[in-house]
Amino acid sequence: MYRPRLHTFECTFHKPDRAAVRTYTRLKTEEVLVASQEWESQPGDGPGYPALVWNDHGLSADRRPFLFYSVHDPEAGIALAIADTAQDPSVKFNRPDAGMSPDSRVLHAPVRPRQTSHFSSPSVVWDATTQQWRIYFHFYANAYAQGCGHQKTAVATAPELETTQWSIHSDGAAGYVAVLPIQPPWANSQSSYHAIARLGPNLWLALLRGTQITQDVDGTIAAHSTSLALATSRDGLSWSLVPEAPFAQALAGDGVLSPMHILCDTDGTVSIMYQRRLSTTSHVYLAPLEAPNHKERIFEDPVFYDGPISIVPQPQGLQIFTGHQVYLIQVP
Repeated sequence: MYRPRLHTFECTFHKPDRAAVRTYTRLKTEEVLVASQEWESQPGDGPGYPALVWNDHGLSADRRPFLFYSVHDPEAGIALAIADTAQDPSVKFNRPDAGMSPDSRVLHAPVRPRQTSHFSSPSVVWDATTQQWRIYFHFYANAYAQGCGHQKTAVATAPELETTQWSIHSDGAAGYVAVLPIQPPWANSQSSYHAIARLGPNLWLALLRGTQITQDVDGTIAAHSTSLALATSRDGLSWSLVPEAPFAQALAGDGVLSPMHILCDTDGTVSIMYQRRLSTTSHVYLAPLEAPNHKERIFEDPVFYDGPISIVPQPQGLQIFTGHQVYLIQVP
């Protein structure tokens, strides 16, 4: 549940033309996700990676906000909390088979490989073509020796949101299908933390992050870098990288790149939002889909967490769900 903590911050907001700088005010900060179940309380970063969607499609649609989340710890899964409105406290879902130990996970990661198996960073999308909800999430499967990385992205489907009956896309032999591209060398370690959107019939878009590691001759990790790329799909299952992939890269010591959001305006314009996380702040960029390199830094803030964010317009400003918190910001 929410645990309110009110703050007011001033943070830099850059106009697209960079001709002037203005400020936005963070009106309110609330803890939206607090560890309260045994599986959430392992040593690590705690519950986070929020993906907020409205239950407005599929079976049992009721327009309530559903908040999917996870932790990034061994044997973690994808969990669910539900509220009556976006301003109300979210109540964690409890599995019908949870027994005496509350458990909000709707997807469980397997036990093996021990100490590494996990599901995390959900992205939830409605597919009007198949009339199914989809949860894209990353899972652990060590195939680094083959250039295929440790973290890959899978997808699970269900006809409704409030269920534990999610079907993970699998080939039946080797296990989960990694549906998002894995492209050595820039994603030889991870293909995860992606932002995914369905733009219309037969048109899906993914803002991808790949992580590359290099090793010394003794096998120890020497450095890692992150890259961003775009991929498109007709069905959300078979994806193709755009030719300019990757369009951005952060070398070791130059911060960490992370997808944040895909924005679709009413006039059909599509933009991508991503950040470069540094040690004490995040630089947040906005770029047109047609020219992702033509980015503009729109603001700086020290509080954005890894992974996609959810944005909800409110009369007072914008609600931004990131990490374990939700912010209400007022932009002039």
